[in-house]
Amino acid sequence: MKGLIKMMRKFFFTRWKQFFIIMLIPILVMAGIGGVYMYSENTTSSIRKVSNSLNLLNESLNGILNASAYQYDLLTYNLSLVLSLKKLLSEQALSYTDIVFLNTLQSLLNASADASDYVDSIYLYLDGYDSYLSSSDGLLTLETAKDIGWYEFYSAEDMQDIRIQRREFQEYSYDAPVEYLTLYRSMSNTHGVIVINISAEKLRTALAASQTNQNHIMMLDKNGHVLCGTEGSAALFPEENAENLSYKSDSSDANRIVLGHKTYLAQSLYNSDYEITLLSLLPSRSLFTAFMPAFFLLLGIVFSNCIISMILAYAVTRRNFQQISHIIDTFSQAENGILPSPDQKKTVNDEYDVILNNVVNVF
Repeated sequence: MKGLIKMMRKFFFTRWKQFFIIMLIPILVMAGIGGVYMYSENTTSSIRKVSNSLNLLNESLNGILNASAYQYDLLTYNLSLVLSLKKLLSEQALSYTDIVFLNTLQSLLNASADASDYVDSIYLYLDGYDSYLSSSDGLLTLETAKDIGWYEFYSAEDMQDIRIQRREFQEYSYDAPVEYLTLYRSMSNTHGVIVINISAEKLRTALAASQTNQNHIMMLDKNGHVLCGTEGSAALFPEENAENLSYKSDSSDANRIVLGHKTYLAQSLYNSDYEITLLSLLPSRSLFTAFMPAFFLLLGIVFSNCIISMILAYAVTRRNFQQISHIIDTFSQAENGILPSPDQKKTVNDEYDVILNNVVNVF
C-alpha cells in the first residue's frame, strides 16, 4: 500500500509538471509578444510626449528671452535715442530734460521686465561709460552699484552677438545668493550691450512643469555647459558629454545613452536664435512602469496555471490509480477463485478500462 502511495505521488508530480509546462508555453509566448508590442508603443508615446513638451518649452523660452528683442530694436533703429543716451551718460549734472528722458527710458525697460514673470531686471550699458541704466534702480555707476558681476564678465569677453551666463548675485552679506541666467545681447549700431537677468529658480520651475515620465530637462549653452535644469540633473550629466548633444538636432529623434551604469533616452531641441539646447533625459526604467499592471496580471495567470495544472494532475492521477487498484483487486479475487459476475457493467473510459475488461474476459 505504501509503495502504491509513493508511486502515486511520483506520478502526480510528473503529471503536474507536464500540464504546467504545456499550459505555460502559450502564456509566455503571448506575454512575450504583448510585452514587445506594449514596450514599443510606450516608447513611441513617451518620445512623442517629450517632443511636444520640448517644443512648448522652447516657445515659452523664446517669449522669456525675447524681452531683449524689443530693447534691441528700439536702440538699433532709433539713432537719436542712442545719441541722447550717450549725452545723458556723459553729463555730470542732469537737467530737467535729461531727467524726463531718463524716466521715460527706464519706464520702457521696466515695462519689458514686468511683461515676464521670469525677468528680474534689465540693464542697458554703452561701452566707455562709467554708468549704466537699470530697469529697477535707474541710473547707476559701476563704482557704487552692487551688481557688477555682469560687467566683469562682459568686459572680459569679446562679445559679438548673444551670450548666456549662469551667475549668482548676493546683494547683502546676510542675504542668500540669487541665481540668474544672464543674457547679453550686443548692439549692432553702437558699442554696448543689453543685459537681461532671468530668475533661475523660476526657470527651473518651468522646466519641472514640462517633465513627463520622470525625465530630466536641462538647458545647455552652445559649448555644452548646463545653464539650468530640473532637480538633480546637473550632477547627473557630465558637461563634457553634453557637447555631443549641444548642437542642432530634431526633437523627434531619440538616442540611448548610458550615464552612471543607467540607460537614458536622450532627446534634444536646438534654439538657433539664442544658441541653446533643451535636453531631455528619460530613464529607460521609467518606460517599464506601465508594465507593472500587466506584470502582476501575468503573475496571476501563472499562479492560476499552477493551481489548475495541480488540480488536473491530481484528478488524472487519482482516476488512473483507481483503475490500477481495481485491476489489482481483480487479480487478487481471481487468485482466490472469486470471479466477477457476468452481469457486471463493463465501462470503457480509457486505456485502463480496455486492459481491465480484457483481463476480466480472460479470467
